[in-house]
Amino acid sequence: MNSVAFATHYPVSCPGCQTITSRRASELLQARFLACRGCDMKIELSESQLNRMRRTIADLGDCQRRSAEHCPAPVDNDAGSGD
Repeated sequence: MNSVAFATHYPVSCPGCQTITSRRASELLQARFLACRGCDMKIELSESQLNRMRRTIADLGDCQRRSAEHCPAPVDNDAGSGD
């Protein structure tokens, strides 16, 4: 599982009580369900929802890679100070 899926919390709305519950995308992709934090109803994700989540994670990963290409390298201010 990639780092974006591990770091991204994906919101899911409960069809019963409309409470929004979020879990790590990596957990949702593996388990394919979660328990609502409001009413404890088991919410099973459809294949369509899982596919949308996969596309979102892929897009976020692309953005992260493009950002890393355009950001300057961090400057190490402690290098050579001998501390």
